[in-house]
Amino acid sequence: MREILSKVRAHWIISMIYFLNLILSLHYYLILYTNSSLLEGVLGENALATIYSIGSIVSIATFLLSPRIIATCGMWMYLLIMIFGEGITVLGLAFATNPVLLGTFFVMHQVFSAMIFYSLDVYLEESTHLESKTGQLRGFYLTTSNIALVVSPLATGLIVEQGGFMKLYLVSALLCIPLFMISYSALKGISKSAPRHLRVRETLLSIWRDKNIFYVCSAHMILQLFYAWMVIYIPIYLVQVMGFDWKEIGVLFTIMLLPFILLEIPAGLISDNKTGEKEIMVTGFFVSAIAVAVIPYLNNSFIAWAVILFLSRVGASLIEITTESYFFKKVNGSDSDTISIFRMLRSLSYLITPFFVVMALKFTDFQYTFWVLTLITLSGVLFASRIEDTR
Repeated sequence: MREILSKVRAHWIISMIYFLNLILSLHYYLILYTNSSLLEGVLGENALATIYSIGSIVSIATFLLSPRIIATCGMWMYLLIMIFGEGITVLGLAFATNPVLLGTFFVMHQVFSAMIFYSLDVYLEESTHLESKTGQLRGFYLTTSNIALVVSPLATGLIVEQGGFMKLYLVSALLCIPLFMISYSALKGISKSAPRHLRVRETLLSIWRDKNIFYVCSAHMILQLFYAWMVIYIPIYLVQVMGFDWKEIGVLFTIMLLPFILLEIPAGLISDNKTGEKEIMVTGFFVSAIAVAVIPYLNNSFIAWAVILFLSRVGASLIEITTESYFFKKVNGSDSDTISIFRMLRSLSYLITPFFVVMALKFTDFQYTFWVLTLITLSGVLFASRIEDTR
């Protein structure tokens, strides 16, 4: 009986983590693709790279300090503090018109959101014990995010067209209320050990020595660079160069993001039970690279953009589920330092990507910078092809 109750409790905790991830993702993805346009409108194009880079640096520093903070206040309290801070900062983004204040709120948003995702990651990993089911569990976990990812652009387009950016960020901020309340009640009393102090040098050396971890982290980094590039610059390109409005962009992005719902669970099951991760990962990099290479040739045809953006995410969804699945098969909840580095790659990508684009713009026009992204995406094949497959 005790064993049955333990399993029921474990399933309930995982279900709550999935639900929290869904709410967090709705909050985060509602504003993900509008952030660059909001910042550019107030701060100007030249400041865009700088503000994203500052946010990334502060996020990385917070990752490094988080184990000490968690050791002091506990994982549960740390998560609640991050959610509260996130709600306040996004509320600030809704109303801020002063450039310095807007930039400060955005940097804080990058930090708080990254830490919330990281905290839920640790909760999920410590609640997961069957490594043979990691692909499936991670597939379902990512799919809860991706439901929000697909639904959000339509909502974003409609809200922006009717009420502007202020209304959009206000709605996003309000979602932090149920996120806080459910975290407070559902995760209270669930014992989670504090992560060890992140020893950066030792952890990086450990990752370097374990070639499989190194290769999958490198592949994941390429994916994060792809995401950062598309998140920051595709909305600007579609609005300023192609002339689409936000209602059209909302529909485009919804179509674009469908592969994350359609493919990740099947790909996770296949990688667990049949092929392993390597072949699927390599295929994903090829598909995304080919799709990005076509972007400079596109005119303002809605259908053409829908097809190419959809294909770009077919590849990305395959890369995402296989890098996540492979990595979390190789670590467990006690490897919080390695998980921190893995999650830190998202922040690092937002530090690196703007400077890639700034440098590329010195030599070519905006549309041809996507060929640089094509080469970066293709380089992921080199890392993906070298991992030792799990099957």
